[in-house]
Amino acid sequence: TGTPTVSGTPTHSATASPSPTSTATAATSASASATPTASPSSTTTAIATPSPTPSSTPSLTSSETPGLLLVGPPSDPLLAGRSIRFSRVLALPLIVSPMPNGARVLIEAAAREAAGSLHVAMEMHSVHLIKKMVHAGWGYTVALRESVQEELLSHSLAACPISLPAMSQRFYLSVGNRRKASGAIGLVSGLIRQWRPDQSA
Repeated sequence: TGTPTVSGTPTHSATASPSPTSTATAATSASASATPTASPSSTTTAIATPSPTPSSTPSLTSSETPGLLLVGPPSDPLLAGRSIRFSRVLALPLIVSPMPNGARVLIEAAAREAAGSLHVAMEMHSVHLIKKMVHAGWGYTVALRESVQEELLSHSLAACPISLPAMSQRFYLSVGNRRKASGAIGLVSGLIRQWRPDQSA
């Protein structure tokens, strides 16, 4: 008697599963087939029409002042004439605002054109202090008539126009047209037009 033996290699029945590659391919094919394809006849092209915008050109209100004045202490004989040449102004001690003040820029440019330079005795930011120093006899200044009007009427300062060349300043108020101007801008623009109606644009 002997121990029974089983000859041969045991076999196992296995169920074949789909490979990952074939599964992914099938999923991709299904997704592609499920996606609708738009036909050329169903395509609509929208063209955006720009809405009209207000004019971007600003409106300008300009005003040109009368000629600049040489301003000095009261009863100064240099200011007794009808005008003074700019060449004489170059030799005078001036009390002026620092650059880039508008009037300072103007007279500096005029001095360069005359191949000269200003004799600046003092520089001050305060117009009030400049007028005080001029009244005390420390020098002269160059100003608009409007800025010294009260002092001229009270005879605390004297002045005469500068000539050859005569100099004036032009001021601009630029208002955009894209939106309505505020009440303050409209008021200032109206005052400028009343002040210099012949110069407003």
